[in-house]
Amino acid sequence: MNCARRMSKAAPKVVAVPENRSAARKGYMANPQQIIVRLPSFTIQNVDCHMRGLSRLKFNRFSTLLLLIASLAVVARAQIDCGDFTTLQACHDALPKSGGKLILPRGVHSLSKEWKITRSRVVIEGQGRGNTVLERRGIRFTESLVQIDGKHVTLTRMTLDGKGEATNKSLLNISGAASFVLVHDVEIMGNGHNGLGISGDDVTIRNNVLTGMASPTQGLSGIWCAATSIDRVLIDGNRISGQRLGALQCVGRDVSIINNTTVRLTTH
Repeated sequence: MNCARRMSKAAPKVVAVPENRSAARKGYMANPQQIIVRLPSFTIQNVDCHMRGLSRLKFNRFSTLLLLIASLAVVARAQIDCGDFTTLQACHDALPKSGGKLILPRGVHSLSKEWKITRSRVVIEGQGRGNTVLERRGIRFTESLVQIDGKHVTLTRMTLDGKGEATNKSLLNISGAASFVLVHDVEIMGNGHNGLGISGDDVTIRNNVLTGMASPTQGLSGIWCAATSIDRVLIDGNRISGQRLGALQCVGRDVSIINNTTVRLTTH
């Protein structure tokens, strides 16, 4: 159930806003089930909740206290600049168990092995498609470039380049252990296998660009749903082209595919 209530005239925000403005500029982010309050005045600006089994959310003193406690947890989350680390895996591993935000700087980040996202409640943000590029290093490896195993993970504003290497896994792989994953505004290109593979539940793939090798012998599909039992998957507003076996191959109990643009691979 999605419930929302606004208790001030200010426009709702997507971050928990502390009184310290410099902290607000650091980009603390809230997941859909988190709330937004202004500290320390405790004025509720907006509440956006997804709660099952509740017909109403009553705003009494006790619930306001719970909202405050939850918002403090949001403010306390870490934000890490991956430019301060020698590898992206080391940057990820520096996150506390409570999660946080990883900022990927501009430039090309060459990976010699799979980057595993195992932490939960994590936002991974680059500086835009084509500005932050993750690519395979010259050393060949057959795993994914990025694998997401965590829960409540957002991947956004970057390019993943498989360099056309033949692999055994999707370039970006969302495993069966993952859930509540959002992939948004990401370019996936040069996949030697599938561009993006989905095995987890509660996954949203929105406004991405997937460009295959445009070859009759390289690559497979743009987006591939790897399990027939997946639930609550939304594939919305993506552009998919140059894929040898088709743009999308998805089955599941609850998969919605809407507003996508696909370009068929033609061979001569």
